[in-house]
Amino acid sequence: MRSMSRLLVLLTLVTACGVDAPAPRYAVAFYAEADPDEPLAGVEILANGQTVGTSDDTGLVQAILEGPEGTPFEISWHCPDGYRSPAGPQTLRLRAFTGLSPDASTGLSMTLACPPSLRHVGFVVRTNQRPGLVVNLDGHEAARTDSAGVAHFATEAAPGTTFHVQIVTDEGSGLRPRRPSSTFALGDADEYYVFDQSFDTDTGTGGRGSRPRTHTSRPPAHRPPHRTGPQRTGPQQIRRVPMINHF
Repeated sequence: MRSMSRLLVLLTLVTACGVDAPAPRYAVAFYAEADPDEPLAGVEILANGQTVGTSDDTGLVQAILEGPEGTPFEISWHCPDGYRSPAGPQTLRLRAFTGLSPDASTGLSMTLACPPSLRHVGFVVRTNQRPGLVVNLDGHEAARTDSAGVAHFATEAAPGTTFHVQIVTDEGSGLRPRRPSSTFALGDADEYYVFDQSFDTDTGTGGRGSRPRTHTSRPPAHRPPHRTGPQRTGPQQIRRVPMINHF
């Protein structure tokens, strides 16, 4: 009887030491996007230097990562042409979650940003019914005001670009102020700006014209952009706005 007990203990030790338990498996959903809620296809995603997949048209890559809970993985991703890849990887730690509802999703998820390299920029210049005025963008003619005294144009530029917009009035026009201008700084979003300028006619009395007013107009959007912190006084950011539709 004593020998049988010793045999059972030995078998238990051999079984415990000779068979490794499988590593836990964690389902991870990666979401690649150009801007918030704008999925991006063609983003290659790597975990610890190994490719786990490329995002589809919905921006999704589903992967299985193995390791003990708390294991860190370095997640890096390569954005397609026309989009900016991150400067370095981000860390994802394997965690198990228990949902409050049996139908709730309890897997890991991670959002990966690939912002566009260039942003769409639109300009609207409005004068008080002054047609035919040349409007320069950074020293080059971009448009002329129409019969209603309005000019509009668009371009693309990298975030952080500064634009100088000037309305050209020559000496013979009799309009004051002469060559009013305004400067705009582009944020990391599609934007458009409105430059309002009223002119007075020079009657020879030395009167001064009206000062320019500049602001950013916001077209109707399907949802307001998320804001945190204090409101800035410069141009507002507009997302997913086809510029041509607002001119």
